[in-house]
Amino acid sequence: MDTLSSIISFLLYVLVAVPVCLVLHELGHAGMVLLVSRQKVTFQFGVRGTKWEFHFGRLTILLYLERGTFLGSRYQLEARAELTKSQILWMILGGPLASLLLTILCGGVWWATNRIDPWRGLTIINLINFLWTIIPQHYPEWQGAQAGFPNDGLQIIQLLRSSG
Repeated sequence: MDTLSSIISFLLYVLVAVPVCLVLHELGHAGMVLLVSRQKVTFQFGVRGTKWEFHFGRLTILLYLERGTFLGSRYQLEARAELTKSQILWMILGGPLASLLLTILCGGVWWATNRIDPWRGLTIINLINFLWTIIPQHYPEWQGAQAGFPNDGLQIIQLLRSSG
């Protein structure tokens, strides 16, 4: 029974916790735009299927629900060209900062609850997401639609090196 429990836990992490943590990371980017500018932001989760649309002030959330397509997420700005270099820096940092904050919060709860397993798993997922996005690199081929694109850490370096 212990093996079955481990398999179920693993599947719950992969099918539920990882996508939720990735969405929270992306919402960190969108949320930072809302904090540092007057821009409208659209956050899209999924790429096709039944569309659900939610509006929260300047934030629009689009959910496309079709089996097998829910892993893609992105955020779009009203007019990125109108943002200052500082605002863009904070926008890029928003995702990794969200993942770092979730790592600290989940780790704190894990520690305070005498190390109950779900919190350990959430701490690890968010820590890996933070490190994967903040250590400068181009995403590898196996990351599908993101393959070849610079991650948040590399975007920060490119922004800081750019003129203007």
